[in-house]
Amino acid sequence: MVGQEYELEHKLEGAQVGNTNAAKRLDHSDQVVSSGDTRNRLAKEHNISPAAVQRSADLYNSVKTIRENSDGEGGERESNKKA
Repeated sequence: MVGQEYELEHKLEGAQVGNTNAAKRLDHSDQVVSSGDTRNRLAKEHNISPAAVQRSADLYNSVKTIRENSDGEGGERESNKKA
């Protein structure tokens, strides 16, 4: 849960001013909207370390990738099945 919260919130904080599409990236020198360090804030809220927040986010991303690439049954993806 913390990992998902981190992924959602840190993308919003890094968005361009007025940009509702947080997936767009900024150039190196562009100004960003930020309400602080998301990882440290979530660590404090959940009484865990910032490293634990990052590990949770890494786990969340791994599980998300596995789900996106599986058929939901733990088997092969449809595109990898032989006819």
